[in-house]
Amino acid sequence: MATTPVSTSTTSTTSTANKTAAAQLEASKKASAQKILSSLGAGSGVDVASLAQNLVDTERIPRENAINTKITKNDAKVSGISAVMFMMSEFQKALTAVKDKTSFNNLTVNN
Repeated sequence: MATTPVSTSTTSTTSTANKTAAAQLEASKKASAQKILSSLGAGSGVDVASLAQNLVDTERIPRENAINTKITKNDAKVSGISAVMFMMSEFQKALTAVKDKTSFNNLTVNN
C-alpha cells in the first residue's frame, strides 16, 4: 500500500478564521471562569476578586519595594561616580597647565 504525500496549503482567510475562533474560545473560557467565581463568591459572602487581588498584592509589594530600593541605591552610586569623574577631569585640566615646564623657567629680576 503506497502512500502519497498530501500537500496542505493554508490561506490567510483560514488562518484568520482559526485565530478568531481561538480568541472567541478563550473569551468564552474567561467568561465561564468569571461566572464560576461569581457564583462561589455569592453564596459565601466573600468578595473573591478582592481577596485574590489582596493576595497578589501581598506577594508583589515586598518584592517591588526591594527592587525599588536596589534601583535607588544604584542610582546614587552612578551619581557619585559621575561626580568623581567630573572632578577628576577638572583636576586633569588644572594639572595640564602645571605640566608645561617652560612657564617655571622664567625668572625676572627687578631692581
